[in-house]
Amino acid sequence: MMSSMFEKGLKITAVILISMLFLAADPANAETIEFGCKRIDAEHVTISWRVDLATSTVSFVSVDNRWSGSALITPTSMDWQTGGDAYKWHLDRLSGHLTMTGPAGAGQVRVEYACQRTNGF
Repeated sequence: MMSSMFEKGLKITAVILISMLFLAADPANAETIEFGCKRIDAEHVTISWRVDLATSTVSFVSVDNRWSGSALITPTSMDWQTGGDAYKWHLDRLSGHLTMTGPAGAGQVRVEYACQRTNGF
């Protein structure tokens, strides 16, 4: 009887360990955040971003555009630049507010987005 309880305990331990391995087996998604942002002043303009926390990179993919670059990532914000560093992006991770600033004609443009996390932690 003692041997049977011991074997049962080993089986339960093995099942728990295997389950833990499966949960930890997807490191690509474990350190990735995806978020979608809707432009505040334009109803039908949305943009999606993917952030790799392990490599501190931000990526954007759309039908006609693809971009990836480095980012400064803190627990409360993310900052990156696009367009040869002309456009600066700042995401407030607490509020989900994304701001893009950059050149427009002879001046500067500021575009605001409301973002929500769509995947990741």
